[in-house]
Amino acid sequence: MNTQTLISLLIGLVVVGAVGYYMIGQSEVDNTDAELVPPVITQEVRLKGTITKEPVTNKRGERIEGVHDYFFEVSDDEWYFVHAHSTVNEELLEMFVDQEVTVRGEIGEGQWDSDDPQVSSRIGPYIVIENIFK
Repeated sequence: MNTQTLISLLIGLVVVGAVGYYMIGQSEVDNTDAELVPPVITQEVRLKGTITKEPVTNKRGERIEGVHDYFFEVSDDEWYFVHAHSTVNEELLEMFVDQEVTVRGEIGEGQWDSDDPQVSSRIGPYIVIENIFK
């Protein structure tokens, strides 16, 4: 192997290494200043159903006193109530627990507990409630 070929090979390796290093650096995303991801809304709805309240349990199956989840049920369908993006608060929900009501809102599928993709969250169908009608 002559000197010119060896130099060309070394330059090629340096270029490939530099490009690889650059690409790896680009794949690491710094989310410290990132905005939270809004929920993915799949459909605006007006539904008649029942608001239910269930106790929250931790990963070991132990009930957490004083903490509850709210759901909206229609026949065999059930959606978790997402507090963060709803205009309805827990006090209003509490007034209608186990009663048939009509709600206007949006249903979606995704994280229940956090909009931050870096945070562990329960996942599934949910509802964002805008209004409740008796």
